[in-house]
Amino acid sequence: MIGYPVTLAVLRKDIESHKKGWLARAQELTKQARKQGNFDGITSIWSEIKPVFMRLQGDSKCAYCERKLESEEYGTIEQDVEHFRPKNRVTAWKPSKELVDVGVKLAGAPSKGDGGYYLLAHQVLNYAAGCKPCNSTCKADRFPVAKAYVLNGDDPRKLKTMEKPYLLFPVGKWGDEPEKISRVLRHLAASGGEIRVRSAARLGYDRVFCTGRYRRA
Repeated sequence: MIGYPVTLAVLRKDIESHKKGWLARAQELTKQARKQGNFDGITSIWSEIKPVFMRLQGDSKCAYCERKLESEEYGTIEQDVEHFRPKNRVTAWKPSKELVDVGVKLAGAPSKGDGGYYLLAHQVLNYAAGCKPCNSTCKADRFPVAKAYVLNGDDPRKLKTMEKPYLLFPVGKWGDEPEKISRVLRHLAASGGEIRVRSAARLGYDRVFCTGRYRRA
């Protein structure tokens, strides 16, 4: 996984250049979601700015597996706007035996009726472009965290500290630094043999580093 360190100011400018007025419309839809306490029945407009993220991510690379997809002109159907924190619901992600053995513990998944991160449905800080296998099959609506879920959160930058997500987010200055974390883990592997999640945590990286496709345990 590689990072795409765009600033929020540049991203917002690119969005408005691509689709003038989109940010204001997104803000109104978020107000509607806040008022009703969920995302039910609210219009979705995120696909309108999908090309912005396709361009940002190395000319149509998937944010997760880095697979090079078709161009913006012909390939928007190949990619989805990935909501890093799921907008409608959050389902359980069963950790692999390897992760359980090194002490990784996940917060219990929200109940079926609790919904998802409804205030982040139109929050650009929560977006990336992902291929359909990664977005719909591999990651889907799972989002493992170490602490309690904060489904009514409206700022992913604050939620990172509050929830301690186990997945890395590669987009934006507000995201993670996958290459840096990868270098740390390679160093651990070279100096100590088997990589352990807790070893990474002791260096300040308390999340699982995922590279290539996400896999169901």
